[in-house]
Amino acid sequence: MFEGASRVFVVDEEPGRAGPATEIGAMAINFADTDPEEAIMDGTDGFGAGCDVVGAGCGR
Repeated sequence: MFEGASRVFVVDEEPGRAGPATEIGAMAINFADTDPEEAIMDGTDGFGAGCDVVGAGCGR
């Protein structure tokens, strides 16, 4: 997945992106129905994210 990452979270509201995220081993979080902060804190036993990467795409 990503070198050195123990866990990767993908946060998006587009359900179609969850499949590819989980295929690479990431935890997909749909912020339309889940609080991302709560899900990440739960998924890291309260530790939180050590690094955040934000990517923005463009519509096709």
